[in-house]
Amino acid sequence: IRLLTENENVEFDDAVEIEGTVTSVDNYDFSSSYIIKTKKINGKYASYKIKLYSSDFAIENATPGTRVRFIAKLGAFEDFSDFDAETYYFADGISAEATDVTNFEITDVGAPPISSFFANIRAKLVERATALSNERASSLFSALLLGERHLLSGQVQLDFKRLGITHILALSGQHLTILSLAIQKLLSIFKVNKKPRLVITSVFIVLYVALTGFSVSV
Repeated sequence: IRLLTENENVEFDDAVEIEGTVTSVDNYDFSSSYIIKTKKINGKYASYKIKLYSSDFAIENATPGTRVRFIAKLGAFEDFSDFDAETYYFADGISAEATDVTNFEITDVGAPPISSFFANIRAKLVERATALSNERASSLFSALLLGERHLLSGQVQLDFKRLGITHILALSGQHLTILSLAIQKLLSIFKVNKKPRLVITSVFIVLYVALTGFSVSV
């Protein structure tokens, strides 16, 4: 698999030893997925984000901030239902999927990163949206405003693909611009002066970037 960054291409054809830190955990009905920020690959410094699933191996107590070491193969994400999985994950800065995981071990239990704090807030917002609306509406809200695209059904993702608007599902500067303009307009209606409006909007931008997981596109 080729891990892409702005300045380099690195290829790994065989299984590699990975050292890194768990940055986020998503729990599903029968498994969990983990985003690992790598520190070393085969003993050499390498900073990437990779995704792996607990269904591939036995894992316990791997919470955000936990440092781990394991052996795995790194591969491209498989597309399904005409869905461009590689573009989908790359928008969040995730370079590859780890499979055939072996020798998984926790090397240290570090402090949870600040991103996990905002991840908990994001989860509570999704839970609230689900309670206030139906599944289809809440999943669209969560995807378009919070970046929780995994909640969308395969059919909805396929519909976006067929319409050629899949990019709308990937949070970006466009989403941030629209929300910022909306806040500016709302504050102007309440006759808030220009400088306070800019300060309030700037604070919102910082919090929104954190809330959406510091994604590269945003």
